Amino acid sequence: METRVYLVKKELANRIIDDADIKRYGEVRSFEPSVLGLKGDDLVILVKGELKIFEMELFKGLKEAKNKKEVLKKVGELDDAAASGVGMLFG
Repeated sequence: METRVYLVKKELANRIIDDADIKRYGEVRSFEPSVLGLKGDDLVILVKGELKIFEMELFKGLKEAKNKKEVLKKVGELDDAAASGVGMLFG
């Protein structure tokens, strides 16, 4: 599976998130830029899935975010923080 990071307008992000084929063959997570320490009004979306997802019309003309590594690192940190918080509830 491949992971790609995009900065997109909220309307397009919602279309990608709600697409049945993307749900079937992958997963999408969206973040407000401020949550990841970024500026701007566009949503940050992480799309994981088979290559055929990225050949869909919704992705035509989209370019991956230049700061992909930074975004993935921050998302990992958020996931770790959430996991440790849940662990404290049950620990």
